[in-house]
Amino acid sequence: MTPTVYSEKCLSNAIEYIEGVLAGQIVTGDLVKRCVQRHVDDPEALDKLIRFSIHRAMRVFRFFSLLRHSKGE
Repeated sequence: MTPTVYSEKCLSNAIEYIEGVLAGQIVTGDLVKRCVQRHVDDPEALDKLIRFSIHRAMRVFRFFSLLRHSKGE
């Protein structure tokens, strides 16, 4: 999967999650609801605190896609 297609899929998943939380379809705690609402109300607020790099995010996503869950013994 190319980085562009992968990043579009991740963005689509994030938007779906935000909409689900705000609609009450995804059950979350109060802090998550407030965080999502803050993101929607002022998307530029995060730019003051966090710098987002699509290349670094893709690196993290690729790393986690290599991990496998194990129940252990």
